[in-house]
Amino acid sequence: MKKDSYLDNWETKPHLSKEGETFLYNERQYVPSTLQEQLVREIHEHPLHGHQGVGKTINRLRRSYDFPESRKTVQQVVDKCDICRKAKAARHAPYGELQPIPPPERAWQTVTMDFIVKLPKSKEPMTGAIYDSILVIVDKLTKYAYYIPYMESSDAKDLAYMFFKTVVAQHGLPTKLISDRDKLFTSNFWKCLMETMKIKQGLSTAFHPQSDGQTEILNQVLEQYLRSYVNYRQDDWVYKDVTTQSKLRF
Repeated sequence: MKKDSYLDNWETKPHLSKEGETFLYNERQYVPSTLQEQLVREIHEHPLHGHQGVGKTINRLRRSYDFPESRKTVQQVVDKCDICRKAKAARHAPYGELQPIPPPERAWQTVTMDFIVKLPKSKEPMTGAIYDSILVIVDKLTKYAYYIPYMESSDAKDLAYMFFKTVVAQHGLPTKLISDRDKLFTSNFWKCLMETMKIKQGLSTAFHPQSDGQTEILNQVLEQYLRSYVNYRQDDWVYKDVTTQSKLRF
């Protein structure tokens, strides 16, 4: 390996130290200059990291490694990433002003639900079930999210089953549920269910369907991750959706 000139006279450099044969920079393992960009690229492109931005990439790097001007190197790698440029391009008109929702007092007190629809059909490898949508359920306080493969043709009863299985069985009844004005959420069945369970239903307004900004942002990040990693036929996103559960935490 080519000699790293930065290590010359390392004793005089305030950020450098040495433990045995290992050099440390800011008390993390020092990365030689010839390997810095390669390491950053591997961290940024790892399937469980999802081509995230500069801030989260530098945080992952600095859990174990560091080197001079590491943020600058991360910025350069992210800026040059072809997948990021393609995946993160704006695909919609500018959103209107987001209407903030007061934070709840406890976890799973307020829940948001939304759909990502019109996806290519994808088969779940274990059951063989085929899906074309994703149901997104988010706890308003902790921002913990469930991404559930779904069928757009499902009715309000199917949605109720998934709601009880995912939210109620795991976390108890919420006091408020926020959604858009999808026909499932405005159906008589769903309205009666909310009234019976004493769950206050919050519907976004017609002119600000993105009023729940948190879920909107999570949906965008999920879509970005799937676009970065699905195969060229785009029919394996159900499998990728499973790995997404482990990484999309805010």
